[in-house]
Amino acid sequence: MPARVEATLLIEDLVKQQERETIQKSGLKTESNQKSGLETENHTESGLNSGPETESNQKSDQKSDQKTESNQKSDQKILEAISKNSVITIKDLQELTGLSESGVKKIIRNLRADNQIRRVGPDKGGHWEIVRP
Repeated sequence: MPARVEATLLIEDLVKQQERETIQKSGLKTESNQKSGLETENHTESGLNSGPETESNQKSDQKSDQKTESNQKSDQKILEAISKNSVITIKDLQELTGLSESGVKKIIRNLRADNQIRRVGPDKGGHWEIVRP
């Protein structure tokens, strides 16, 4: 076996050993399963399997909630701006919201899809209307 391959394998073994030691020191229990010659490890805390509500998933849900709130705020800013100035441009909406051009266009596309706003007239010379339910 070439020396490089041996060195790589040794390094991989050392890394795995360090991971095992770190897991053991942190109080996590390790279950080793051998399937078709491959070793897989499942790490659980206090003997409980980490289900769908892991810390990572909770953080992801929080970020998703924050994005939703942020999107709603941006939607409201755009709706308010259109109600004050029906001939407002995408560029003006960008500056107002701090979003990119594509971000503003996406919000406008969603507002149009939800029948909250509509465009009357051409791109140049037209204006926005807020649709009241």
